[in-house]
Amino acid sequence: MGLRPRAVILLYHRIASPAIDPLLLSVAPGHFADHMAILRRDYHPITLAELAEACAENRISDRSVAITFDDGYADNLRAAAPILEREGQKATVFVTGACLDGTPLFYDELERILLWTPQLPARIRIRVNGHARVWEMGEWARRPKKPDGDFLHWNMEWFSDPTPRHRCYRELFDILRAAPVRVRTQTMASLRKAAGIERRRPPHRLLMTQAELRKAARGNALEIGAHTRNHPALNRLTTKEQRDEIASGKRLLEQAIGREVRAFAYPYGSPWDVAPETVQLAREAGFAVACGDYPGPVDSESDLFWLPRCLVRNWSGEEFERRMREFFRPRAEIPPRG
Repeated sequence: MGLRPRAVILLYHRIASPAIDPLLLSVAPGHFADHMAILRRDYHPITLAELAEACAENRISDRSVAITFDDGYADNLRAAAPILEREGQKATVFVTGACLDGTPLFYDELERILLWTPQLPARIRIRVNGHARVWEMGEWARRPKKPDGDFLHWNMEWFSDPTPRHRCYRELFDILRAAPVRVRTQTMASLRKAAGIERRRPPHRLLMTQAELRKAARGNALEIGAHTRNHPALNRLTTKEQRDEIASGKRLLEQAIGREVRAFAYPYGSPWDVAPETVQLAREAGFAVACGDYPGPVDSESDLFWLPRCLVRNWSGEEFERRMREFFRPRAEIPPRG
């Protein structure tokens, strides 16, 4: 008996070519265009909603591919949407609700403060959840006017940190990734004050504004999904806090675009960031489908509220073709563990 037809859900974040990309979230527009052309030529692109319906009805077309984006970056609208429209494709963008009021994601703000600020104090001392933390910047208090390759190309997959700025970024990211929203807010305020930038003009927005979100929802290339209100690691919250994060994020988006939001993605989305009760809460919130962030294909036996997605990096077309073949290979599903 043959294998069941399989589909794959791709996970992107940004379509851009930033000088610094510590979390490797960006795919260059040219590479993204190559990816979409390959999907049109060799696969069967469908929307996430279409895939969920086909999965529920046991009629998945083999080599189907759904495209998704996490967080709600403005370049999804400005750079990705025109390419998708040209290729006759659609994608689902999972938007973090609180970002609509101008609140940046903490890791984008860490990058701005620690890797871009021209002059930092010689010592950064802040309190994180009641504990004092100190980083000595030394000669790296001043950012070089022409940073070398290590400074620019460093990312969190490196085993070492080229400067104290990078070490501070790594350590604060690791702390704040799983921290409650209150701790994140207090820590970032403390960091801004320590860095001497708390009164400076707000940075250029990387995430969609409400106007851009409405424009995306009206267009032909992007469908809007929810990604909680504040992008927390849900498994670190109480049941009540999880329910509020999921429901309020959905409500904020629906109020902004004037229509129901039916798709959801768990922040971070690994099996260790999502507990079984979290999946149940997503069901109860009124979504039709929910996605994780662990690799694997989708078939008719997949759980619609724990669908795998395959993370895409800034790959050339040739590398993307190779990775796609890997993505379709059968593998065991990893349950949410919390």
